[in-house]
Amino acid sequence: MPTPPEPAERALMPDLLRAFALFGIAVVNVVGFAQPFTSGFHDGGLNMGLDQAAFAGVAGLFLMKSYPLFSMMFGAGLSYQLSAAARAG
Repeated sequence: MPTPPEPAERALMPDLLRAFALFGIAVVNVVGFAQPFTSGFHDGGLNMGLDQAAFAGVAGLFLMKSYPLFSMMFGAGLSYQLSAAARAG
C-alpha cells in the first residue's frame, strides 16, 4: 500500500497577516453593526466631537490599512496557489 506524501512545510507569516487584516476589517465594521439598520452606516451616533474623533482614529488605524492588506494577501495567496499548481504539473 503506497504511503501518502509528506505535507509541505507551510509558511506562517501570510496566514498571520491575513488574520490581522480580517481583525482590522471586523473592528472597522463594528461601528455599522452596533447601529440600527435603518440609520445607515455613518448616520447614527456620531454627533459629538469625541465620537467623531474615535471614528477618525479607528478609520485611520484600521480602515486605511486593513482593506489594502487583505487584498494584497489575497493576491499573494493566489500567487502561491498558481506556483504550487505549476510545480505539481
